[in-house]
Amino acid sequence: MNKIYCFYFLLCSFYCYSQIETIYDIDRSRPSLTYIGNDTVLALPFSSNNINILTNNPISSWYSFKSKKINLENFIIENNHIEILFSSDNNIFTYSYPMKYGYLSIGISHHAYAQLILSNNFLNLIWNGNSEYLNQSVNFSNNSLNLLQYSTLYLQYSREINKFKMGTRVSFIHGINNLSFEKDFFNLNTVNYLETPFSTYISTDIYAQTGSANFLGFSNPGMGLDFSISYNVSNFNFSANFENIGFIYWNNNTFSHQSNTSYLFDGVHYSMDQILSDEIVNTLDTLSDIFAINNNESVSYLQRLPINFKFQSSFEINSNSDFFVLLQSIEEINNDKISFFNNYYLGYNKRLSENLLVIGSYDYNKYSPINFNLGFVLNYENFIIKLNSNSLSAFLGQKSFHLNTALYYLF
Repeated sequence: MNKIYCFYFLLCSFYCYSQIETIYDIDRSRPSLTYIGNDTVLALPFSSNNINILTNNPISSWYSFKSKKINLENFIIENNHIEILFSSDNNIFTYSYPMKYGYLSIGISHHAYAQLILSNNFLNLIWNGNSEYLNQSVNFSNNSLNLLQYSTLYLQYSREINKFKMGTRVSFIHGINNLSFEKDFFNLNTVNYLETPFSTYISTDIYAQTGSANFLGFSNPGMGLDFSISYNVSNFNFSANFENIGFIYWNNNTFSHQSNTSYLFDGVHYSMDQILSDEIVNTLDTLSDIFAINNNESVSYLQRLPINFKFQSSFEINSNSDFFVLLQSIEEINNDKISFFNNYYLGYNKRLSENLLVIGSYDYNKYSPINFNLGFVLNYENFIIKLNSNSLSAFLGQKSFHLNTALYYLF
């Protein structure tokens, strides 16, 4: 397993950011919206990635990478639950070139977001069975899995007016996969009896929507708008960035999945004229019907993109070093409510030579209060290579993993 991670880490280690406009830009896969230069830039295919994995508890606390086994015993006893947030932004291709009054970029990108939440009592039910809840009525809610995957064909334009640099990106979106839970409730009530020897009452209220399509195309169309503005005064730079203001219209392979019923399991009643295996099969079939969510072809529906925004400020200490502060907010793909996951960065960069820039930062978030990121920007002939990460070991034993990579060619 570790060899696979190391291989992936080396594979992604080539990042290029076409003459990076803001040197504290540590989490962007597409060209900066406020970059204005004289170079024509080609982004090599599939070389630019921005990957984030965030979890409220280290994965190593319930999964052994050495034995490749899951062990939830102590994890459940300590009243823990699982929350995992995943985001992946990949710039497949970009061609950028200067114009008379600005800078134009055309490209293709791929984006994937996921959120998994499993409550402690649900994990307990899976791991230990319903004996833990004997003679209790337990509600299982706040368990969800949401997925969103789409590709974009984008056009962006940047321009400088006085001390302001402004940029806008328009994205034509194609929805690839979507799974969104709007209801995720079921109730379990188990009572012990001497005869059967127990009975269980189950009720469910589950509703989800899905949509899917091929990787390429526009069968699930949508549009997105990104906007950024930057202002320089003296040695200070202030900027704001708003992304994913848009929607996807799901109308291809759309389904609604619903389970809203109840069932009383009163044990297995067996007599000599019955076949025990048939009784068990019938019971399992009934339980399967309860949780086998009815799949119905759904009408088309709109889904809003998960908005994210950033506020950044930097101070130029001298011609070779800067100090920066960054607030990043990413909307969680949770249909119950609008909520944002916040990251706070405090960092410093130093140009060690004409061709090498080193970036270091401290990152705070609600899952992991201590994260240190280290990156570099390397100019090599007509290439600019950039890598930024909080180290691969963070994925194995910590709560936050960040990797930003790409490779661009200037001509």
